Amino acid sequence: MLKNEEVHGVLGPQRSKEATFVAELGARAQAPVISFTWSKGSSRALSHSNSTYFVRTTPDDIYRVKSLAAICQGFDWQEVIVLYEDTEYGNIFFSKLYKAFQEVHIHLSYISAISTSAEDVDLTKELNKTMEMYTKVFLVHMNISLGHRLFVLARNAGMMSEGYAWLMTDSLSNFLTSVDTSPMEGVLGLRPHVPQSKNLENFTAKWKRKAFFRKPAIMELNMYGLWAYDAVWALALAIERILPLNSDLRKSRQGELNISDISNLRVSQLGRRILTELLRTKFTGLSGEFHLVDGQLLPSAFEIFNVIGTGDQTVGYWTPDRGISKNVSSIGESTYSTSTKELRAIMWSGDTLVTPKAWGIPATRTLRVGVFLNLSIAKDHESNPTNQPKGSPSEAVNESQKNTNISNTNVGAVPSPEPSTDQGEANESEPTKIDVISSGLGEIQLSESRNVETPAAATGKHIV
Repeated sequence: MLKNEEVHGVLGPQRSKEATFVAELGARAQAPVISFTWSKGSSRALSHSNSTYFVRTTPDDIYRVKSLAAICQGFDWQEVIVLYEDTEYGNIFFSKLYKAFQEVHIHLSYISAISTSAEDVDLTKELNKTMEMYTKVFLVHMNISLGHRLFVLARNAGMMSEGYAWLMTDSLSNFLTSVDTSPMEGVLGLRPHVPQSKNLENFTAKWKRKAFFRKPAIMELNMYGLWAYDAVWALALAIERILPLNSDLRKSRQGELNISDISNLRVSQLGRRILTELLRTKFTGLSGEFHLVDGQLLPSAFEIFNVIGTGDQTVGYWTPDRGISKNVSSIGESTYSTSTKELRAIMWSGDTLVTPKAWGIPATRTLRVGVFLNLSIAKDHESNPTNQPKGSPSEAVNESQKNTNISNTNVGAVPSPEPSTDQGEANESEPTKIDVISSGLGEIQLSESRNVETPAAATGKHIV
């Protein structure tokens, strides 16, 4: 077509590899290429600064990773596990995510690139690995088919319970209407904000009517559809400004194009003028304000939403200039904030309103706290036949547990070895070993044969 017709504009490449090739064709034909790719990819050609005729009508995904970093900062999650699809799209996103998290000192404790062809057994294997870890915050970036299966398996493994926090990007959230969201209940999601308008309401109603009568049924309207519609509208407005109404843009010649004929492409006589008008175009579209900056759509805001049952609820917003806020309006807000205190109530995994910590004892392990009965601390301690101690030592453990993410704690009375001297030195030859417990309360003598660590962990949390 580019050889036979004088093409004045190209719409539609969504994948980075496709967009890279089409951007080269557009540059040679001097025709604007309007792409729907999120990422610039690994090619320098996928940016307006390096390829004059290339325009992207989606926001740069640097805004996505910055919003995710702000959310993790706001909830004081300093440790995060990342699960993403092993594609060019996923790898490019992860490279930007890694940099954004580094800048705000958030550690990625585990990273898993999952093949899009992974079977359930492969996904389960990855989930089992993470269950052995202390980090309880998960960030998921993958297509809806793979991501939905992951959440179903996570629920079956008990990982959608209290103590876990799950974040998902719009690679999933843009397509939630096509799946059963009940396995994702409690997940916190991110998606581009679409302001409500009469035009959007009318268009959505018309789309649903057409979808009802189509066989097979056309897909549910999503963010990519809105961006595509606005891109076509923007191109039409740009052309309308430079050509009379009903002008015929078609000029053709016979021939076939092959790779060796790229240098023979017809050059558009209107391409540069259309590009200039396109970059100047501003209007309110279905997806919101259409305004290109440096050849890329300028994002207005991202919605932070909470999956509840088979639906979701918006709990706040993130914007590049103001950060996290309860409302999308900028009235009264001028400084950048990462505070999540103003967000609406969030129902986390496990049907709890308590914000999960970034860490916790793995579900497969138990924190064993031993209380030594015959030491001086035993004066304030009572034991019962069930070996469940009472008194201030166990009360201290139970009270401390309320402020942590540790649910699987076993507090038990431990018979302490009889003192071998008048000074109360413990007899290390006794059958009761200190190494069967994770921590102990009482007078414990340190010796070469005992491995005792200070009460601190890499998480920065400790109990004294």
